[in-house]
Amino acid sequence: MSALPPAAPAAGAAPVDWEPSLAFLKLAIGMVLGGAVSFAALLAFYGQIATPRSALVLFVAAVAALAGVLLARGRRHAAVVALCLGAWLHATFASYLTGGVGSVAVIIYPVIIAVAGWLIGMRTGFALAALSIGWTLVLTLAEQAGRLPVPPPTHPAMRWLVYGIAFTLMAALVGYLSSAYGSQLAQGRALGRALAERGAQLAATLEAVPDLLFELDLDGTIHAVHSPDAGLLAAPAGALVGARIDAFIPPEAARVGYAAMEEALARGFSRGRQYAVDLPQGRRWFELSVARKPVAEGQLPRFVVLSREITERREAAATIARLNASLEERVRQRTAELEAANRELESFSYTVSHDLRAPLRSMVGFSGLLHESMGDRASAEERGFLARISASGNRMAELIDAVLEYSRLGRRAPQRARVDLDALVGEVAAELGEAHPRAQVRVLPLGTAEVDPTMTRQIFVNLIGNALKYSARRDPPRVEVGAAAGAPCAYYVRDNGVGFDMAHAEHIFELFTRLGSDPAQDGTGAGLAIVKRLVERHGGAIEARARPGAGAEFRFTLDGAAAADGAAPAAVLE
Repeated sequence: MSALPPAAPAAGAAPVDWEPSLAFLKLAIGMVLGGAVSFAALLAFYGQIATPRSALVLFVAAVAALAGVLLARGRRHAAVVALCLGAWLHATFASYLTGGVGSVAVIIYPVIIAVAGWLIGMRTGFALAALSIGWTLVLTLAEQAGRLPVPPPTHPAMRWLVYGIAFTLMAALVGYLSSAYGSQLAQGRALGRALAERGAQLAATLEAVPDLLFELDLDGTIHAVHSPDAGLLAAPAGALVGARIDAFIPPEAARVGYAAMEEALARGFSRGRQYAVDLPQGRRWFELSVARKPVAEGQLPRFVVLSREITERREAAATIARLNASLEERVRQRTAELEAANRELESFSYTVSHDLRAPLRSMVGFSGLLHESMGDRASAEERGFLARISASGNRMAELIDAVLEYSRLGRRAPQRARVDLDALVGEVAAELGEAHPRAQVRVLPLGTAEVDPTMTRQIFVNLIGNALKYSARRDPPRVEVGAAAGAPCAYYVRDNGVGFDMAHAEHIFELFTRLGSDPAQDGTGAGLAIVKRLVERHGGAIEARARPGAGAEFRFTLDGAAAADGAAPAAVLE
């Protein structure tokens, strides 16, 4: 006889679910079916096929077949019950019909009791043992009273077949029992070692945790406590176990703990609740993290509570809050001082400009009166002197206006709005082009942008105006405005004018710096400085590219994206 090698039983599983049990059950069902077939063959061979024994053989075969079907469907427990109960009933009827206590069927009882006790449970084994003993007593009394039926003749081959099946099954059962419980014992020992190792790891982890740890139930009773510092506890750890938390901490702190456990009961966890306790070293603050602990069904809820001291963190936060409040106050004071200084500066600027304009108006006015009064009596040289005085006065007035405009731009914040740049630049180009009828101004699609409309208009007025002024002597003058590639909200203004030397490019955005050296060109030199300030007020940047005699190009952005560094310059118009 051979059997499948037993596998290790699953930890915590009932014996009926062990793999050795499955192997033994398959073996038992097979032997019962095989024995029934063999016994039926012997009955036929000895001419006893029509006796009650044939019905018993068919019955036990049906029981084994039913157990096999249940086992195939994964119902191990039902298969064991069917096999054991059916075998016991078979042995009971067989012993009654075939000789009572001396019947060969009585030998099957110990096997059935052992199998049921192992696979179903000790109670079932004891119950079958009691029934078997009771039935044996009944058979004995019935035999003495002559109440048993006359047993049919039993050939020794039939007796030895039943003995063989019974002893084989008993031996297999003992073997499987030894193997299964040996594997279970080895697995239990391995599990014990693993639990011991994990316990040691857990103990080391707890020693490394700098926080208070408690195990509580919902009414606040403390079941376990861990503290890295005894000074953090309101009482010795031994006195805390078994007591309620509200016996050691203030009512307000206890209410925080109960609320955290209620939240953890509903959600599974609670975090961030804080409470304070007055300890010998002073008032200390703690923050709770609570988790609901898994418990067996029917047990009251338990909670693992981590209490972290946050006194230093709260003090640091309070210090930061005080510093922030102080900083905000200083910022408000500084802002107020700057606003006052700006107002004073603006007042001063207008006062100075007014004081400067008065003598300028007088100078220009008296030079004009002098020119009229002298009339034809003035020589050409004298008329030139008077013209130069008037022109210088007017230029000085323009410079004063430029300085005021430049200073005012530094104080006003952009008021951004969605602006159609195609329409805005088209209007600027049309207005400026009236003074330059020969010029060709080309405006490529620009789209829309979130910009200050007034400031953006001034940027294009100054740049297009400069381009028209310094390309006026070309035939024809050409100016192009478009969107630059490589950055969002990036634009350019390009002309085919006189250009300039790039060696001086870093100075062209300074106040009162002229692009060209031609004295015939009018202007104050403040236009590009104003453009730079307007672009920077938008968070953008501007750069210039040019060659002497080959035109100039100005690229700028209006959203904080810097002009493309290292990019190849666009073609300058010839």
